Amino acid sequence: MYVDKLDRRITQEAYDEKSEEWRNEQLDILRRIESHQKANGYMELGIRTLELASQAHALFEKQDVHEKRRLLNCVLSNSFWRSGELVPNYRKPFDLIVNSRLKQVELTGGEFDRVANNEIWLPGVDSNHEPPG
Repeated sequence: MYVDKLDRRITQEAYDEKSEEWRNEQLDILRRIESHQKANGYMELGIRTLELASQAHALFEKQDVHEKRRLLNCVLSNSFWRSGELVPNYRKPFDLIVNSRLKQVELTGGEFDRVANNEIWLPGVDSNHEPPG
């Protein structure tokens, strides 16, 4: 386009208008790339959180009393006793993990079932826009 401007095949105004349009489009693309990069960071944090949660019991058993307390403070908030039983109140995102596990137990009778697990986490259509199953 710059050569066309120099050869006077387009006007300065047309060149400026198109250049501005392309600069704005480039900025929009850069903003979208940045938002995708942030989303990838959140996804990786979520994956690490789930991996840690899956190992929490074994890690908890190995810790001393002070570390166990720190872990419980991270996972729980305002738990209480009712009729001699502890009623845990989970912090986010641990509440999602516990609730999805309870839902899976309800759906499968306690058996691990990847399909039931997917229905809990991805209840809508799949990437092919077809219902799961």
